[in-house]
Amino acid sequence: MILSVWRYCHLSLALISSVFLITLSVTGIILSFYPINDKLSKLQTHGLDKISVASFIKKLESHNNEIFEINVLKNGFLTVNAMDSKGKTSKFYANPVNGQNLGRIKKESSLLTLSRNIHRSLLLKKNGRIIIGVVSFLLFLIAISGSFLVIK
Repeated sequence: MILSVWRYCHLSLALISSVFLITLSVTGIILSFYPINDKLSKLQTHGLDKISVASFIKKLESHNNEIFEINVLKNGFLTVNAMDSKGKTSKFYANPVNGQNLGRIKKESSLLTLSRNIHRSLLLKKNGRIIIGVVSFLLFLIAISGSFLVIK
């Protein structure tokens, strides 16, 4: 009877811990594909260090009436917020060589946002630290119950 209690205890602790580890693994896998997608994108800019800001602005002004903002994102994309000749404001990815519009800035996918929030919340902040503490304690209990099973 006592042996079965230890087995069920060990099994339940293992199942609870595995849900946590599987959640982290799946969200980590999802998050790992987005940088790969960015590297393979046609929007990736190369040689930004060789282009001066003044020459880039001149090239942008040949396609737009007014430039409000220029950003270089962490993933190497060059974004511009500008007004075209028709008076329409747009945010787009720009080619640093000729200043042309490469495409509209896409909204971040909901899957990426959800995965990032779950992954970070499990590893950061107060709630994440509490969850990590509880799961670590459960893993410790798994080790102890497993030791009792081996001794029996």
